[in-house]
Amino acid sequence: MILAELIKIYRDEIMKALVVTFSCLLIISAALSETVVDGIKLGDKKTEKGVVLESGKKGDVRIYRAEINKEIEGPMSEVMTKITNFEEKCNNKYKRRRKDLDRKFECPYKNQNLVESFVIRDIKKVYKAEKYETDRWVIKRRVYKRGTYVHNDLLTIKRFENAKKQKTVEIKHIMIPEEEAKKYIDNPADNNEPFDFITGTYTLTEIAPGETLVNYVYLSKTDHFLLNKDIAVGQVYSSMASGTSLAIDTIVVGMEDIKKAKSKTAKNDQKIVLNR
Repeated sequence: MILAELIKIYRDEIMKALVVTFSCLLIISAALSETVVDGIKLGDKKTEKGVVLESGKKGDVRIYRAEINKEIEGPMSEVMTKITNFEEKCNNKYKRRRKDLDRKFECPYKNQNLVESFVIRDIKKVYKAEKYETDRWVIKRRVYKRGTYVHNDLLTIKRFENAKKQKTVEIKHIMIPEEEAKKYIDNPADNNEPFDFITGTYTLTEIAPGETLVNYVYLSKTDHFLLNKDIAVGQVYSSMASGTSLAIDTIVVGMEDIKKAKSKTAKNDQKIVLNR
């Protein structure tokens, strides 16, 4: 028990340091057409399902990166709702494994390995908002993939104008250690992820009225003795490509649902007018 507690404390301290430093150390060198993350040069570039995949290793540490872009028809405000509806995305086959959400609830959008995402919007006000930040939540995630893995995400939403004066929204989720999560909520998830760091960033840009460009970048870092091996890269790539493309696909399907709902409302309104 003592050894387990020491390992847990050590892991939490490492994760705290990663949360502070890792997201600040992403350097993209366009001139050299290379990506460097946390001092690790990424390569082995591959495109699968429209997702650009990269990986790099230094010592025992490996970093994985995935990126996808998609132009979506619809106002940015509506696209946002189909990104932040985290609790509606899961695999209903795993509903019996849920701990926080109602097991009778049917998720309308499938996520292959996700058991549940429990969003806590009412968090403790123990932080200073970052520049442009408008919202901050905590998400308790539970995943099933040959075993159950849980972690806490800190989600931030920022609104601003980019260099081209286009309306822009950044929605970022970043895995945080249990001790940090306790600053925001009671009873956080007990992290047991094999990855030391996981983060995803949606950048939404209004490229025209009713047209939104969505860019999604997913990053993970691990020193796991299996996941950091060259032989594992292909399998991790396939998993990342599926998950990243699905993240965009659910937005597209969600926007189609909004259109159908609007059309149905318009038809009902027309019937009411004709029946008067």
